[in-house]
Amino acid sequence: MEQKKLLQIEEELELREEELLSKNAEIEVNYDLGAQLRRWLSAAIKVSPLSRFMIAAKMSELIGREISKFQLDSWTAESKEGYHLPAEYLPAACAFRYQDLFDNRHPNYPNQGRWHELAAPEPGDRPDIPAYVEFVRRQVRELCTGYGPLAGFWWDSNDMKHDDPSVNALIRELQPGILINNRGFGPGDYDTPERDWDDSVNHGAAFTKPVEACQSVGVESWGFRADEDYYSERHLQASLAKMWARGGNFLLNAGPLADGRLPERSLALLNTMGGWLGRVRESYDGTAPASQHTSNPEVLLTRRDNTLYVHLVTPPASDRVLLPPLAALPRRAVLLNTGEPVAASLDRLPSLFREPRPVLRLKNLPVDALASRIPVIRLDFDCLDDVLAETAGAAAATAARL
Repeated sequence: MEQKKLLQIEEELELREEELLSKNAEIEVNYDLGAQLRRWLSAAIKVSPLSRFMIAAKMSELIGREISKFQLDSWTAESKEGYHLPAEYLPAACAFRYQDLFDNRHPNYPNQGRWHELAAPEPGDRPDIPAYVEFVRRQVRELCTGYGPLAGFWWDSNDMKHDDPSVNALIRELQPGILINNRGFGPGDYDTPERDWDDSVNHGAAFTKPVEACQSVGVESWGFRADEDYYSERHLQASLAKMWARGGNFLLNAGPLADGRLPERSLALLNTMGGWLGRVRESYDGTAPASQHTSNPEVLLTRRDNTLYVHLVTPPASDRVLLPPLAALPRRAVLLNTGEPVAASLDRLPSLFREPRPVLRLKNLPVDALASRIPVIRLDFDCLDDVLAETAGAAAATAARL
């Protein structure tokens, strides 16, 4: 009886498929995924902060074939718009493996209604964590032995919170030198906070271990969603700023349409992000986290040599920024977003009556005009080390008197 029902369903599906094909017979499908991937990679090379020499060297290492800067220049030249990264070099940009830890349809998976899980085991299931881990271990071995050299292994969704260091040990045995994230059966090499779900990324002057956050332009989905809700321009900029200013890395995702193009709204957000980043990029490249030098929790600081950068990650409530306990005027103050000078003074203010001396005040900032942007201010000092040493000494003297 069951076999008869299955045959009837199969016949019905075949009829529906034929009907759909006949209705769409005049539609020509001409989508070359490989060509689209090459276009994306060529575009990424054009905007990468890494030098062409560095990109070529890393690609050569990953693929085992020499790739020169001259080749990269050829693949990205505007005069050769139709000539993009050859398909045989795609593996040089595809050296990471993604692996979900949960398979809620596997008979040995212990479904308990946690995130991503079924409410309970299905009829016929045999929940067995050791057996399920062995199933995962077999998948790991296949991934690590069948696809060439891997630079990274990206776990996801250890909802059962199981710990088994032997799985990551197997990955390292099969792929020496690989990077592993923190979502597997062990702590891994780096943390991967997602969207705004991990509040720990909002605290502290700097990360104490490697961090690579992931965010998407869409609120509900990582892939394309027709009726998507999108994050604001400022929110996405703040997501990047609070990662980079603390020494982390940042991945920003946009889900493509069926033909490989990005939705117009996603493109607009990415273009806005790129325009903002192009103006403030120097505040991140080659800098170090420095937020420990101010008690203002609404800003983050980065430093390079004698320059401090002030990142207004929290929407400012007024047109000023206070940087206690700093009590020295910069030689120059510039708003990177616009290139305009910023007024600075040393003031004692009623709101800072507990501060023992005047503090650095940046004022008359165009916060309304930059309401959809993260303002970044560059402060140049003659000798920043002396300023910070003097500030620390004054704080110690004050503490000794209390």
